[in-house]
Amino acid sequence: LAKVDSILLERGECQVVDVACSYGFNGRIIKNEMPYESFLQKCLTPTVKKATVIGTDISSNALDNALKHHYIDHVICQDLENSCLTPEHTELLRGTDLVIASGAFSYVGMPTLKQIYASPANTADFMGWPVCSYDKTELMDFLNGLFHKVEVSAAVSPMRTFTCQQEKETFLSAVNVHNPEYMEQLEDHLCVFQVTASGRRS
Repeated sequence: LAKVDSILLERGECQVVDVACSYGFNGRIIKNEMPYESFLQKCLTPTVKKATVIGTDISSNALDNALKHHYIDHVICQDLENSCLTPEHTELLRGTDLVIASGAFSYVGMPTLKQIYASPANTADFMGWPVCSYDKTELMDFLNGLFHKVEVSAAVSPMRTFTCQQEKETFLSAVNVHNPEYMEQLEDHLCVFQVTASGRRS
């Protein structure tokens, strides 16, 4: 919310691309200026502000629901891991200010992000929240090659409780391999960390 507001303050409008948006959870937060902790609060009408959200996902049902509730404004219903952006979708992405991805890293990889950032004219900043078990090597190489400033949070945030003991053990084992610096912060929650990138290289 702070990032969107800073873009709105600077430019008067903000276009956000939500990668693997599902039912529009992030758009709901942005359009209703609703903190993450208040996600169960009922929304009646989105706050009026010049924030446009483009949702990408492979589920037409999820995208239709997000559109119906005005959590997103435009959709890209396409598997960008295995197919190219259509000319119409490429045009839709013009003028993007911010690309966000939360929870998407289990399903979305570099092919999608490379397509979104294929045009040199796309100078959008990036914010992502991979789970702590995620091997971030390829993502960091991509972002460091594209942006002047890339930061990884030192703290983690809880996402949900584990569904079973096996999930917890698998998660902790992967964290120990890929991101051992987070091990001491983990308890009984599947957690995420934040990655931000800004200042696209010309």
